[in-house]
Amino acid sequence: MIPVGYNAKVITKPEQWLGNPAVEEILSVSECLSKSLLDHTSLWLHNAWFLYDSLEVLQRALDRTGTAASASVRRFCYEVHEDLLDDAWIPLSGTPPGAARPSPGFVLRGYDVVCLMSGADGPQCSPLSCNSEARRFDVNKYCLLASLEQAIEVAQRIDLDGACEPGPYGIMSVWEASS
Repeated sequence: MIPVGYNAKVITKPEQWLGNPAVEEILSVSECLSKSLLDHTSLWLHNAWFLYDSLEVLQRALDRTGTAASASVRRFCYEVHEDLLDDAWIPLSGTPPGAARPSPGFVLRGYDVVCLMSGADGPQCSPLSCNSEARRFDVNKYCLLASLEQAIEVAQRIDLDGACEPGPYGIMSVWEASS
């Protein structure tokens, strides 16, 4: 897994339409449901993935916006699998950002399948939450997959079905600050 950056988000509780009562909160990489409070482009501290290279840079962004002290803001770190799925597994192209690995005190919550459309900056939709694919697959209480192997299998099924946003699809690990 390649580190791609940090973000801070306000987490959404699932709506009924998600179709999986086991999901207690949505920790997807996507900002479609659980949104970041940061306007990345106005701060110009983000990397090519619209994330922050280190916990320190993320903290600087939060301090600039006055959201650092908010109890509802939760901090995350993300990594991406070395290969993307676009009908077949292909190597991730481009130079990965110089992001730091998950800091001490971060806990792995699971793996997400994300759309990484060609020409777009960073991850877009997370089919598990954005397209309610969580009702079809065995996800944890965070609307994430428990293992990398399971995420690879689910990505292949989503790619084959063609019912979600177009790929290529990436697999990303979701780490959360434990306190």
